[in-house]
Amino acid sequence: MNRVLALVLLLATACDKKPTTAVEVATPGTPRRGVQQPLVEPDDGSWDDDDGGGLGVIDTRDAAGDPGRLRLVRVAVRATQAGDVADVQVEHHFTSEAVVPLEGTFRFPLPDGAVVTGLGMMVDGKMVEGELLDNARAKKIYQEIVDSMRDPALMEWEHGSTFKMRVFPITPREDKVVTLRYLAPLHARPAGLRFVQGTRAIDDGGTIPSLRVEWNGKLALDAKDVARGRRVELSATAAPTVASETRADGVYHVVRITPAWSRVPARSTTTPKRWVVVVDTSRSTLEARNLASQALRAVLVGLGPEASFAVASSDLETRLLGGGFEAATPAHIDSAVRLIGTIEPDGATDLGRMLRVAGAAAKADGAIVYIGDCEPTWGETDREKLVAEAKKTGARLYPLLLGDSVDGELGRSIASETGGRLVRAQKPQDLARFVAGLRRAGKRLEAAALLPMGGVTLFPTAPATLDEGETFTAYLHTPSGTQVPKDVTLRALADGSPIITTVKLDAIPTDFVWRRYGATLLRSLERGGKPKQEIVDASIHYSVMSKHTSFLVLDSEEAYQRFAITRRAKQENAAVPSRIEALEAERASISADRIQPGDPEIEIAAPRDAERVIVVLPNGETKVASWDDEANHGRGAWMVRFLVDRDTPEGTYSARVYIELADGRSESRTVSYVVDTTPPTLDVRLHRLPGGEIDIHVRQPGTRGRVDVTRVEVLAPDGQVLVLDAIRWGVFRGRWKPTSHVTGQHLHVIGIDQALNHTTLDVVIP
Repeated sequence: MNRVLALVLLLATACDKKPTTAVEVATPGTPRRGVQQPLVEPDDGSWDDDDGGGLGVIDTRDAAGDPGRLRLVRVAVRATQAGDVADVQVEHHFTSEAVVPLEGTFRFPLPDGAVVTGLGMMVDGKMVEGELLDNARAKKIYQEIVDSMRDPALMEWEHGSTFKMRVFPITPREDKVVTLRYLAPLHARPAGLRFVQGTRAIDDGGTIPSLRVEWNGKLALDAKDVARGRRVELSATAAPTVASETRADGVYHVVRITPAWSRVPARSTTTPKRWVVVVDTSRSTLEARNLASQALRAVLVGLGPEASFAVASSDLETRLLGGGFEAATPAHIDSAVRLIGTIEPDGATDLGRMLRVAGAAAKADGAIVYIGDCEPTWGETDREKLVAEAKKTGARLYPLLLGDSVDGELGRSIASETGGRLVRAQKPQDLARFVAGLRRAGKRLEAAALLPMGGVTLFPTAPATLDEGETFTAYLHTPSGTQVPKDVTLRALADGSPIITTVKLDAIPTDFVWRRYGATLLRSLERGGKPKQEIVDASIHYSVMSKHTSFLVLDSEEAYQRFAITRRAKQENAAVPSRIEALEAERASISADRIQPGDPEIEIAAPRDAERVIVVLPNGETKVASWDDEANHGRGAWMVRFLVDRDTPEGTYSARVYIELADGRSESRTVSYVVDTTPPTLDVRLHRLPGGEIDIHVRQPGTRGRVDVTRVEVLAPDGQVLVLDAIRWGVFRGRWKPTSHVTGQHLHVIGIDQALNHTTLDVVIP
C-alpha cells in the first residue's frame, strides 16, 4: 500500500479584504470610476505638500531601435506605517506583446522626500533582490551581462525625484514584474497623519488597468481602469515624538521637535514691496506649462496693487521682460502673462545665472518668486554653491515647484537659508496656499540648531528656519558603548531672542530609523563636498540609494557570487519579509520534500478564493488542483495527487505551480522534491547506566544533504515501544528501563527517513 505524502508549496495567503478608510481625490475633469467606496474630501488649499509620488512607466526598444510593445497589466502598492513615515513597496506587472527581445527603460517619480531602499525583479517566478553598488561598477557588470543575454536590471538616479531602471532582455510574451521599495513621509492633515499614494506618471497618459493598495496589511483599494493623476489617502495613527532603533553599531533616534509657538513673538519684519517673479521656460517644464501660467497670474494678483513686480523667463539665459518694475494692476498682470506665453520652452536650466540676475533686480529689500522644477541642468549644478548664491542676493526666495520631477531638497534649502517658503504645486488649489504665504508675516524661528552632545552624532548640522506650526526633525546616533542621552535640545532665535526647546528621549522602538539617519547622513556628505567613496560607503552601509550608487539585480545567487557582490539587501529584507517570505518561514517543513515512487500529493498554500491553481509536472503533464478543507492541518489547502512511476530514477525533480488569484493577479512558484528509494544507514550504540537504565544512541552517518532520518522507534523485548528524541539532524537519543532481565536479548530499532524508506536493526542488549 502506498503511503501518501504532502509536498508543501509556500505561497501568499489571502489578504484581509476589509477596507480601511480611504480618501480618493480626483483631479478636475477626471471621471470618478473604478474606485470602491471612496470617501471624497475637497482640497481647500490648506493642506501641506501632498505629493504622493506616482507610478512608473517603461519605454522599450528592440535591437533595431524601434519601439516595443510592453503593456502595464496591474500595480500593487503595499505600505506599512513606521512612525511618521511609510515603508512602501510598489509592484508593477508588465507583459510583453512583442515577438522579439526588448530592452526597457523604466522611470518612476518618487514622492517628495522619499528614500529609496530596495529594488526587486521577478526572475523565473522568483523575486530577486537588487544590491547597491558604486555607479561605475554597477554599469560595467550590467553591460557585461546584457552582452550575454541574461536578465539584469540597473536602477540609478536620473534627475530631481525621478529614478530610472534599465532592464534587458524582456523576452517575447514574457511577464516582467518590478518592485521598488522606499520610505515616504506621511502627510499632516487637520485630522491627523495620512499616507498618500499618487497615480501620476512621467508620460501622464492612459489609465492603470488594475490598482490595488494595501495599508498596514489590509486591502484599502481595489480598482480597475484608474485614471492618472488621482490620489489615494489612508488614515494613519499618531506618530511617536521620539522613535528609536537599536543596531549592532549603536542606537539610532529620530526626534520631532515642535517649539512652543504660543510663546514665540510675531515677526517685526514687513512684507517686501519689490518682487521679481521668475518663470522657468526650459524644456523640462513643458508639461507644466499651463499650471505655470496659472501660477504666474495667481502670484501677481496675490501681491496686491500696492506691490511692484518684474517678470523674468529662465532657461539657459535669464531675461527681464517688459518695462521693468510695474504696479500689480490687472492690465500689467495680463501683459506679463501674455509675454511669458510667447516664449517657446527650450534649452536647459541655469539656476546660478537666474539667481544672479533676479538678485540684482530684487536687491536686498525685495523678494524673488521662482516658478519651476528647481533642477539645475546647466552651469553651476552643485547644491551647496547654489544655496550660497541664493544667500548672496540678500532677498527672500520663494520656490513654487511644478512638474512630476523636482529638486525639492534644493528648493527647501534655498527657501530656508533666505527666509522664504517652498510649496510644491500639482493642481490649481495649491496655488492659493503658496500665495497666502507670500504676504503673511506670521511667526518664524531662525538659526534653529541642535545643541551638541558628547559622543553622539547629530543631524541636521546646518541651522534651519522654521515657520509657525512647523516641526524640526532631528536624527541621532549613539555608538555602542556610549551612554544614550536623556534628552535633546533645539536652540533658535525669534527676532534675535533665544527660544529653547528640550525633548526627553523616551523612545518607542520603530523600524527603519537607522535608514532614515543614513539618508540624512548622505545629504550632509553631499552638501559638504565629501569624497565620492565616503558617500558610496555610507550609501551601501545604510542600504539607502544615493546619486553615486545604483541598484543592480542579477538573475541568480550564483551571478552575485561570480561578480563577488555581497548579498546585503537579501539579508536586510529578510528582517521585513513579504507575505510570501513570511509564510515560507512559518510553514517550512523538513519532512515533505523526499518521496518514494507512488502517488504523493502537492499541497499548495494559496487563497481559497483563487480562480485556478495549476501544477505542471516534470514530465510536462498538467494537473488542476482542487480545494481540500481537511488539508494543511485542517486549515485547508489546494491539493494535487500525481504518480511517480516505480522505475523513476533517484534524483531531484521540480514541478511548476501557477495560481490565478481572485483579484486578477497571478503567482508562480517551483516546488522541488527528491525521489529517494535508498533505506538509511544507522549506527546504534547502547550503554547501560547505573540503576539499570539503558542509554540508546542512534546516528545516521553522512553529509548534511544526505541525512534525512526523521523518526526512530525502538521495540524492546519486554514489549515497551519507545520513540527516541531528535537531538539534531541525524542524531536521536532515548533511555529505556527494562522491566525484566534482558541481557543478551535484542532491541528492535527502526529508522524512517523523509521518503518513508526504513531500516530495521536488531541490536544485542549489553
